[in-house]
Amino acid sequence: MSISYLVSSTDQNLCTLLDGISSRLPEEYGADVLAFTRSGLAAWQRKTVEDLLNSLEGGNEKDGKGERLVRELPLLASKVKFPVLIAEGTPMFDRRSGNLIRGGRPSRWSKQAYRNLLRSVRYQFGIQVEETQDIRDTADAIREMTAWLMKTEHLSLLRRPKPTDGWGCPLKGMALHEYILQGFPHVGPKTAWAILAHFDNKMPLEWTCSEKQMRGVDSIGK
Repeated sequence: MSISYLVSSTDQNLCTLLDGISSRLPEEYGADVLAFTRSGLAAWQRKTVEDLLNSLEGGNEKDGKGERLVRELPLLASKVKFPVLIAEGTPMFDRRSGNLIRGGRPSRWSKQAYRNLLRSVRYQFGIQVEETQDIRDTADAIREMTAWLMKTEHLSLLRRPKPTDGWGCPLKGMALHEYILQGFPHVGPKTAWAILAHFDNKMPLEWTCSEKQMRGVDSIGK
């Protein structure tokens, strides 16, 4: 299933990078980019670090950025299933004061204040925040998130970690048997060793179903 990105007509560079379709529709959702994915409607609002800070300080009379952000965030949070704010650019902090550098000099923004700003977007509005380096990285991040949303299942965090030794190598032989036995309640290393010693270093486990019955399980074949 191919994805078509609707990109705000005011962001032609991003539209080109995404091979998107220029449209004014994203603006109605408080976004710069819209995509209809398998999981639901996703929208991305792109702000450079400077734009983001200007929007909180009222912007200026010409661009009206302060007013625009106030309108965009509630729209973004309420109209789509997967709202995302992308903070584009790497913030630089002054070594002496620890404050964010703007216009070549330290600003009033401390590192904590900047992080709290992103936390407010995330926790008060329920909008996912992604940080990228530049516009190309932003396009890559949007594609990555779209690919994730196109999947029907996300199981990587539900799988049991693979058994490895202290060097990260896969467990084999007795070490693997010990690992499996310790997955049972109240079975620690000593008990596992005792069980294996009693059964001549063989696993004392058997399936309680037949091979034919096991083949009836979805995703299991011969």
